[in-house]
Amino acid sequence: MACEGDLASGFLMLMARGLAGSSGWIANVVKYTGAEGVFAHCTISLDMAKSWRVTTHFESGFPYGLAAELKERVYTVVSISPRLDRAALGRVEVIKSGNYLQDACRTQAFVKFNRPVRLEAEAPANHHVFIPGEVVEEAGAVFKLLSIPAVLY
Repeated sequence: MACEGDLASGFLMLMARGLAGSSGWIANVVKYTGAEGVFAHCTISLDMAKSWRVTTHFESGFPYGLAAELKERVYTVVSISPRLDRAALGRVEVIKSGNYLQDACRTQAFVKFNRPVRLEAEAPANHHVFIPGEVVEEAGAVFKLLSIPAVLY
């Protein structure tokens, strides 16, 4: 489920389907420090959820949002600029997921990167797509094929 007219992340979600055989989860950066970060969004494809419940949408308070726990422990996280001219990707491990923060979108994931990151400098966009499994090399090959420069988180 891509959102807010974010066609670039829609492309990444299609890439997720091709690489992992499963939908990707689009998420916003909520906060991060060093090698740890929190991502969240009020929607998720149910094929990526271990468990889920319908709740209110975070920003509006209106129905509906989905609060879910992510099914997998390891994801490839990918972000791409709106002009599709630069990307960033890396492996993350989910430490905790669900709806544990009150001041963020309903599906949340606390993750650990392989190294300290500076998302404000490295991420080409706020939206990131979580692809189930470790497909960093494969996603990097897609970017190389499309001549899109990519940095590793």
